Amino acid sequence: MNFKTILFLLLQFSLCAFALELKSPSGNFKALLINEADHLKLRIEKEGEIVLQDSPIGIVVNDKNLGYKCSLGDKNFYEIKEQYKWFGDQSTRINTCNGVKVQVSSAKEIFEIELRAYDTGIAFKFNYSPEQKVLFNGESTVLNFSSDLMAKYMRHSMGEESRVYTDSIKEIGSSAKHARTLPPLLLFPEDMKSYTVVLEGGGFNFHGYSLMPIKSKAGQCSFKVEYAEKLQGWEIDQKIETGWKIICQVNSLNDLLNNPIVSNVCPAPDPKLFPNGIEEEWIQPGKSTWNWWAKISAKYNEQIKLVDLAAQIGADYHLVDIGWDQKWTEDGLTPYEHLKKLCDYGAEKGIGIWVWKSSDVSFNMEMPGGEKGMAKWKSLEEVAVNKDLDKMRAEVKRIADAGAKGIKLDYIQSENSEWKSYMEDFLKVCSENKLMVNFHGCPSPAGEARTYPNEMTREAIYGGEKLRGGGGAEKMPSSMYIDLIFTRLLAGHSDYTPAIFAKKQGAGFTHAMQLASAMMITSPLLCWADHPDNYLQSEGLEIFKSLPTHWDETRVLKESELGKQVIMARRSGSDWYLAGINASADENRKVELSTDFLQDESYDAYICRDNDGHVAIKSETKIIKKNDSLSFEMLPSGGFILRLRAR
Repeated sequence: MNFKTILFLLLQFSLCAFALELKSPSGNFKALLINEADHLKLRIEKEGEIVLQDSPIGIVVNDKNLGYKCSLGDKNFYEIKEQYKWFGDQSTRINTCNGVKVQVSSAKEIFEIELRAYDTGIAFKFNYSPEQKVLFNGESTVLNFSSDLMAKYMRHSMGEESRVYTDSIKEIGSSAKHARTLPPLLLFPEDMKSYTVVLEGGGFNFHGYSLMPIKSKAGQCSFKVEYAEKLQGWEIDQKIETGWKIICQVNSLNDLLNNPIVSNVCPAPDPKLFPNGIEEEWIQPGKSTWNWWAKISAKYNEQIKLVDLAAQIGADYHLVDIGWDQKWTEDGLTPYEHLKKLCDYGAEKGIGIWVWKSSDVSFNMEMPGGEKGMAKWKSLEEVAVNKDLDKMRAEVKRIADAGAKGIKLDYIQSENSEWKSYMEDFLKVCSENKLMVNFHGCPSPAGEARTYPNEMTREAIYGGEKLRGGGGAEKMPSSMYIDLIFTRLLAGHSDYTPAIFAKKQGAGFTHAMQLASAMMITSPLLCWADHPDNYLQSEGLEIFKSLPTHWDETRVLKESELGKQVIMARRSGSDWYLAGINASADENRKVELSTDFLQDESYDAYICRDNDGHVAIKSETKIIKKNDSLSFEMLPSGGFILRLRAR
């Protein structure tokens, strides 16, 4: 064996044992690709400490694991330095990372791993272009974490409307029926000195992934990345790009909530669809009344009344839910002629109109009447995705021509490639018609609103709809609100439908807590759940009228603690809003807060707090100065909210 051969073998061994290192811009995060023991693996470190233990990664094609006995080829490094406008926790998001695309070959197949290192975590995805039709079985990726962690997690379901559960990470897999979880998955040590979260980003026309606990070695908990709706795989004949798997770690709840990584992995808006990006004049966040939750009839005349009430409580929109396109046939007019009348009336009052539609909008082309339009509601499983974009465009155009501002698209109930492609097509068609979108019965967001800023919100949450039949704090404890903020809300906006004041549905909550939740649960389209009459009678009406739905700045204050309370400050322009929620259903909680975060010296405060012995809000006004100390006594399942306006 000559010297060159020995040198070549040594170099090959070095490349295989330690294939690649990618550091974040500040150097605090590091991704290590390791090609040894017959499988490609990923390790993630933060400041020298392991966040993700050595974890197999790869894809499986035609029953062959392409992460097994693979070799690495070309590596194309890049960096991203940009900022962009956003509707959500901040008005501007910073996107800075180092990235690399690595060519991988195995079993005569070639695929690509793309890695990005951010200062808050690591993201990776796979790109693959088959030469002919193949069976894509899924991934061989298994994420390995320390077993010494606690977890807050949601159980996997097609509509992704799970409660949040808290347990040791080791116990997630103990239920054979509910072991499968989904991102976001929050992990933390008992002292809560750090927070690790598994997230999903992008994957616009690709299956959403789930996490299935599997048998692991001592000191480790393992989660296999699976595509739950297609566990046996599916055939592909063109390029695929999986969604990004994202693993982050931060040291505070403030950094956890303010992490922009999910939207950062998504591309900027297409200038052909959005020449001005998120600043298109027809894309306008706002607050909306809604007829369905309060069990108000979908009849046309009732919507006229609700438009009037929307104006009285300072709303920007009114959402007409299910039934309008079937029932509005009075006076010899079609539902769409009635819709135009309602939109014209709303315009006079300064109220835009949103309408509900079933997910396969072409089913409703022949409304009113007929069984065809009801097929989706009777059996979701039996209805195929209708990709007739001409029919979709025709229906969306009818709604836009009537003057509506947006469509609430419901009953998607799937995260597979077909339905996610359908959702993307719907966003494109709506953008062509200058319509905003609210998805319901759908997958969790994964940053899509960066690319399609006409997506104002989506459901995919165990939200206010669950209380429509009653149950209050017993069914949905205030601790669940806090858990959702630090799990589901990490994925993105949510149409939670807050502010439940009705006696039966809101039993156990205080009104101050419910109003505080509307400030904390981010939704650029904020749909009020309850009847507007309940808000008009409240001492919190001033907050209902002025509350923004997107923010320039968000701060989770140091007094916040998972499972106990959350205290949040948010800024819109020069106005600050400060709110708190008590997680306990049995005990009062007193909080002392400093206003040292304020920018101006003096503010007019409008304060809504719990009223001892009553569920209703007690309001007051006063002048507050920077560095003043504020004291609040939160009742069980109670809270507070105040607005601060610079003098």
